[in-house]
Amino acid sequence: NIGLLQSHQEWLTRENVGQVLFQLKPIEERTYTTDELIRMMREHTARISGPTYVEFYKVSGGPPVGKPISVKVEGRYLEEIKTASLAVQDFLKTIPGTHSIGDDFPPGKDEIRILVDDDKAAMYGFNNQLVALNVRYAFDGLKVTEYREADDEVDVVVKYDQANRTRLDDVLNLRITNPAGNTVALREMVRFEVTTGPDEIKRFDQQRTIIVGGEIDESLTSMDKVNNGLLAAFPDLERRFPGIKFKIGGQFEEFMNIFQNIGALFVLSLILIFLILGTQFNSYSQPIIILTTVPFALIGAMLGLVVSGNPFSVIAMYGFVALAGIVVNDAIVMIHFVNEERKSGEISSTMRWRSIIQGGRLRLRPIILTSLTTISGLLPMAFGIGGMSEMWSPLANVILFGLMVSTLLTIFAIPSFIAVVDDIRHRTKKTINFAGSN
Repeated sequence: NIGLLQSHQEWLTRENVGQVLFQLKPIEERTYTTDELIRMMREHTARISGPTYVEFYKVSGGPPVGKPISVKVEGRYLEEIKTASLAVQDFLKTIPGTHSIGDDFPPGKDEIRILVDDDKAAMYGFNNQLVALNVRYAFDGLKVTEYREADDEVDVVVKYDQANRTRLDDVLNLRITNPAGNTVALREMVRFEVTTGPDEIKRFDQQRTIIVGGEIDESLTSMDKVNNGLLAAFPDLERRFPGIKFKIGGQFEEFMNIFQNIGALFVLSLILIFLILGTQFNSYSQPIIILTTVPFALIGAMLGLVVSGNPFSVIAMYGFVALAGIVVNDAIVMIHFVNEERKSGEISSTMRWRSIIQGGRLRLRPIILTSLTTISGLLPMAFGIGGMSEMWSPLANVILFGLMVSTLLTIFAIPSFIAVVDDIRHRTKKTINFAGSN
């Protein structure tokens, strides 16, 4: 794409940018990984002269999206913000495993700055506002009227001819008239500076902002280590640059925000499960017994991430929430059977134990088959049978291993918890009866 640059956050349309997109074959059909290909291309393009900035990145299907390293440098004055952003870049370059460090504030085009001498302008009867308006009218034009032709309206704009506003001398020779009707050459009360101005000024929270970004080599470091190092360095940077604020952005910021939201969602899901089960079983203790399968599932899910080598990602966290609603099914099957066995009314201690044993024996096959069908459906996605998906593999591994561990522990733990609750309930009832008889 010549003249078009698609970044993580926006699309840029400029004359001085370009982009090359590569669509890779599936991982099992190629020799090199994506990171290895990027490393090779970076080495081959390092000696090419001309480009101001060259960046390589992987297009992510999300979430999270953005760069693994992203720092928002906020302040009032662009010069101070730029200096602070360069200090952040120098710090990042000292961290092993970081590369492609840069910011989103590239050099802009040359511009002419008109600096008004207040004393001379006042002597000629002008001020900054009058000078600025006259220069604007001369070069941008002033709408003086409208020309109507049938139903069409055409604006009539008065401004200098193109031939008289192409050079710096044309600006200096501009003659403007003060309210008293006197005409003065612009060069008599201003001076000029030709500087490089920004193409655009970005703002976050109504503050001028420059974003420092970079990539990481995951074989040498991790996103957590780099961003935690940045957080530790922010107090020193804020002391060096008063009035400048430093904030983490990109993937790390999105990950932390999603982690907080998913944590609240996970707690809400457990509460809803408890309320539904409490209504179904007309009990407070049995829903708690059923929910004890969730910690077992979380242990298995973490084990699955370790065994498969998948990172603790946002997609994996979605798997944890889904797992909480899946693993309770085995316990529900067993407790429902035990309740059915005890429907005869007042039962003895021996009958309670027999109902628990019968529940574990007769519900063993349905529990294993129910879990086995779900595990079998997740196997291809988890282990890449037919094609590995870097996005969905962590989700499948979380549910698969969580369900496996939860099922094995449920078979032994749930009958034990039922027996413990029965003993506590029996002893409590016995104590109350004994106290009442006295």
